[in-house]
Amino acid sequence: MKKIVFKIIFWILLIILIISSIFIGLGYLKYKEAINKISLTDKVNEIRSSKNYTKLDRISDNYENAVVAVEDHRFYNHKGVDYLSLFHSTYVNIKSKSLDYGASTITQQVRKTIVFFTRKIFN
Repeated sequence: MKKIVFKIIFWILLIILIISSIFIGLGYLKYKEAINKISLTDKVNEIRSSKNYTKLDRISDNYENAVVAVEDHRFYNHKGVDYLSLFHSTYVNIKSKSLDYGASTITQQVRKTIVFFTRKIFN
């Protein structure tokens, strides 16, 4: 009986791993397509030259808290990865057969930007 349960769990985890890998790969391709349209450096310069650009030290604590509440309302409850959001977005994307729904936390967005930005510079 234990072997059957173990095999079922193994196959479920393997299927989840394969599906996750597919979505990660497709998400990477979508990001790569976006970054090829305009480099991250050019986009940063474009944003900084905008008349609406405000430096971080000039933003109030209330505004920062509002952004955190909207972007990642469980920001203080997880350690950078919100697994509940990842599972929910995977479910929604599978159901809709698209990659339109994301689950990035603020930490994941910053990490993704840094990783792809440094790859772009050093490659």
